[in-house]
Amino acid sequence: MEVQVPDTVSTDRWLELLTLLATADRWGLDSSEEGRTARAFVQKNAPATT
Repeated sequence: MEVQVPDTVSTDRWLELLTLLATADRWGLDSSEEGRTARAFVQKNAPATT
């Protein structure tokens, strides 16, 4: 599955997506290579929070 993320995604939305992917990973719902790649992408590209 390919999803294009607009540059204007808010920090809250990034964190929501990261939480969703982490939950899926924790429960083993998506342990595929694509799932791990998606999570790594989100972690790498998430805006910094203070």
